[in-house]
Amino acid sequence: MSAQTVGSYLGREVFLWKEKWGAGWDEGGFAGSIVLLWMCDWNQKHFAELVELLCTKSVLAIVVAGREAERAFTSLLEILQIPEASNDYGHVMTGIVSSQDEDVEVLETLFYSTWPSEERLDEWKQYHIIVIGCDDFNDKKRSIIDFINPK
Repeated sequence: MSAQTVGSYLGREVFLWKEKWGAGWDEGGFAGSIVLLWMCDWNQKHFAELVELLCTKSVLAIVVAGREAERAFTSLLEILQIPEASNDYGHVMTGIVSSQDEDVEVLETLFYSTWPSEERLDEWKQYHIIVIGCDDFNDKKRSIIDFINPK
């Protein structure tokens, strides 16, 4: 798993990851991050592992989007409902962007409408966008770069 810095938004770096299931998820510096999981593929076991890892890394919010958004959001809520998880991870905000939305709508939701909980606002340092199994990765990358660096 490797990240590319694609710019910044609100003074916070934006990292982009192109991934497949089973990658080395523990390599990312996710503390203080708002994370978008752009889901074009589904694997329950790997998704649960990824969410649990992100939470142990002190992410502030997790938003899901893409073809598998509804399934991912249901699973995300189930994982975060586990009493041990909610006690250990702190308050993790969640969100979903409907699978029918265009890339720009996903990015508007992420950048305009996703914030950490008030008690964790001072921890907010960066954004991570993890694109999983999407054939149109390069199009998504271009959309992200154009969105955060308008001409």
